[in-house]
Amino acid sequence: MDKTASATITNICAISIAAILGVLTRTSVNLLFGPTRTGILSVNDILFADLASNFLGCFVLGCHVVVKERVTIPEALALAISTGYAGSVTTFASWNYQIVRMFSRGLWLEALGGILVGMCLSFCAFIVGRDVGVLVLHALRRQQHHSAAPDEQERNLPSSHGNKDVSGEGSRRKQTMITLSVVCLFLAGESLTIVGAALDRGNPTRRAIWASALYAPVGATLRWRLSFFNRRMQGFPVGTFIANMIAMLYDVAIGATLILWAGASSEARLFLNASIAGLGGSLSTVSTWVGEAFAMKKSQRYMYVVTSIVCAQLLGIAVYGTTFWLRV
Repeated sequence: MDKTASATITNICAISIAAILGVLTRTSVNLLFGPTRTGILSVNDILFADLASNFLGCFVLGCHVVVKERVTIPEALALAISTGYAGSVTTFASWNYQIVRMFSRGLWLEALGGILVGMCLSFCAFIVGRDVGVLVLHALRRQQHHSAAPDEQERNLPSSHGNKDVSGEGSRRKQTMITLSVVCLFLAGESLTIVGAALDRGNPTRRAIWASALYAPVGATLRWRLSFFNRRMQGFPVGTFIANMIAMLYDVAIGATLILWAGASSEARLFLNASIAGLGGSLSTVSTWVGEAFAMKKSQRYMYVVTSIVCAQLLGIAVYGTTFWLRV
């Protein structure tokens, strides 16, 4: 197998596996803090449903960014943590969709508060994550310091390459084995979500979580491919912006469809709502959005953040808000 193709397949499968775990984490966290359990978060309140999961994902990415600057991490693993897991635990589209629903119902204070709280806590989580990452690096350095002497002795030992495969064949074989292993893990994970979504009929909530995870690989992989466009415009990550807007448009379009399709079966509603959490949720991201904004100059940062929020709200009100007001 070609080395580039093998690496691409490995990256896609690693992102997909992590995206499934990310969506499972987000939906579980939302359930834990939602109205049916602790009642801390709600879809129609300043403390919106995805607040805790957005905080968690931004924290993870902040920690990962700092550690990655000092520690060599394989590309597939780095993408799995940042793009796959942290990107899918957080969701820009679902957050803004909830804000649009509040605006549509006349909950102006709750909607504006949700925007401010969502932005502030996400940036705070990213900063705290970076600080924790620094602590992790200090711990790693201390551990390396204690084991420095034995390591130096090993490095000073004479080495022989006579029995090593320097032709590159061993490296290609190793890459192929890694690719096959990651593909098998992805197929196993996706099969599990399919079985759960199809057969776990005893608990509708648990079935909805499985169904949400089923869509995750598509959204996360598309977001990763769109991220290649980030280099096109300096100071404005256009790829992430497009991914967030597409996901927002998808979420509000499904929301409007559910309003118009009043006679939809419970089965159809379950899978459509799951696609909002899974496909729209993993296609959009708050963690990457915050990480990109954090690395910008102040003027660029505010323009990027404000433009993203305003465009998402305009899209949502144009599609969902109009439909809601016409039906009401």
